[in-house]
Amino acid sequence: RKEETVETEEEEFVEEETPAEEGIQEETAELPRDEAIDELSKLKGLGPSKAEILYENGFHSLEDIKNASENEIQEVKGIGPALSEMIFDSLEEFED
Repeated sequence: RKEETVETEEEEFVEEETPAEEGIQEETAELPRDEAIDELSKLKGLGPSKAEILYENGFHSLEDIKNASENEIQEVKGIGPALSEMIFDSLEEFED
């Protein structure tokens, strides 16, 4: 009987976890990694490698960059003040 209880608890746990996993999968499907990196690479000063670094640090879209401060962008390794300023200046081109 103890085994049955454990199995039931495990099944319940898995059932609770599944919707969260599905949500993550749906979110990922909305913004594919390669597409996001291509979008970020459109910003002046960003090639694919810097765009990938930004992506890996939670900046998955131009909107994410727009909502960040220059200081937050500069905290990403490899993004200094000059590049950060160039990125934000470049963002203005996409707002029109």
